[in-house]
Amino acid sequence: MNTMLDSMALRALLLTILLLGGSSTTVHGRPFARPLQGPPPIFDAGTLHLASGMWLSPSSQIPGTDVIYNNTGHCPYFQAMSPGEEWFDAGNVPSTSHPGFIPFSAGCADQYLITGFQIGYCTDMPSVELRLRFFDQFWIYERTWAGNVTTFNLPGMPGSSSPSTWTCWTATVDLRGSGLEFVLLADGDGVYDGGFGGANNAQFGYSMQVTNLSGTQTGALFAGDPNGSLSGTRWSGFSVDYSADGVGRWNLGEIGVSSPGYPGGGISFDIHFCQGYHLRLYADACGVPAGAPFCTGAGPAPCPCANSSPTLNREGCRHSVNGVNGGRLEATGSASLSADTVRLTALRLPAYTSALFIQGTSQIAQGTGSAFGDGLRCAGGAIRRIAIIPASSLGQAVFPTPGGSTLSAQGAVGSPGTRTYQTWYRNSAGFCTSAAFNLTNGWEIPWTP
Repeated sequence: MNTMLDSMALRALLLTILLLGGSSTTVHGRPFARPLQGPPPIFDAGTLHLASGMWLSPSSQIPGTDVIYNNTGHCPYFQAMSPGEEWFDAGNVPSTSHPGFIPFSAGCADQYLITGFQIGYCTDMPSVELRLRFFDQFWIYERTWAGNVTTFNLPGMPGSSSPSTWTCWTATVDLRGSGLEFVLLADGDGVYDGGFGGANNAQFGYSMQVTNLSGTQTGALFAGDPNGSLSGTRWSGFSVDYSADGVGRWNLGEIGVSSPGYPGGGISFDIHFCQGYHLRLYADACGVPAGAPFCTGAGPAPCPCANSSPTLNREGCRHSVNGVNGGRLEATGSASLSADTVRLTALRLPAYTSALFIQGTSQIAQGTGSAFGDGLRCAGGAIRRIAIIPASSLGQAVFPTPGGSTLSAQGAVGSPGTRTYQTWYRNSAGFCTSAAFNLTNGWEIPWTP
């Protein structure tokens, strides 16, 4: 049977450690959470492309159009594992039937094709062999599951150069082209069936095991909102996006372990800090991308007043609404002139703002853009106004509107060729320059017959 800890007592214990900066804590006499010493030495190992077995430089590849779960906010602790242990966490990605509890929103699909993931871990070993498992539907206290289980064995992961110290890593795994992409059901079984924010039957599961464990300081990196809420929406750099359809969220702050070292072979409990383990899930969730983004607020061209945005957000320069997000433009569908289904979506905009979709014939400054208002002008050449669309309460604007002209017709794209797109939007609050507007990233579409 499962041994349940008193969550209030454990919360008090962990809070004491956080406040006093103490060493590791234990549960049933076993190491539990170890604090990172000083400024966290967390390194980016880059991207492992499984199809080729090659490691790519950090942030050079983004294995998917959408981030559907993103529990990566810094938390200065990692899990100290013991031999034979497998540690579990659970979270939620929403289905289209999810009611969208504030500040969350319903998803854009009932299942998501996972094309990559990012994990975090610390180790005192020279090399780490990891076994990861993903579960469609997971009950964290019981450590039981239903639906598909997908397993990845990752040998030769980066380690520590010294057995007396630990090194912490984040590593991205690109599944595209490997045949190992997997489907994850939204809300656990493809449909929302109760529970606040995705609790009860609506959580997926994730586990980590170190199969070559020999040291005493190896295990998963904790992450999430340090205040104990909204885990899964906290982005690296503390950039939070509540508006994007399908952004994963809601981790109940519960973890579990299967181990012969615990009574009954396992234990599950509330941690109430950091919420869970570092995990980012990539997917082509909301339609096949048409073209590709360029000219983001992450550079190389500087944003007008140091209002750059995180690289992985792939958005424009930050705006005034919360100081952490820029507007993002993306395109999905078929860019065929004979069967045009392209949909332009501008998101992460200020609520109810006016959004002007524009079309160009080239990229400004070879795709890096130039300062314009509070952002960067990306689309250049022959400029054509496509439409002005009011943003929703969630800061989203979409073209075409139901029953309206297609993008190629509105843009008078009469023959195959490349066009660039961008969204200008009003941002009247005093934030950056004296201008009252900003822009999204650019997006380039190669039109076919």
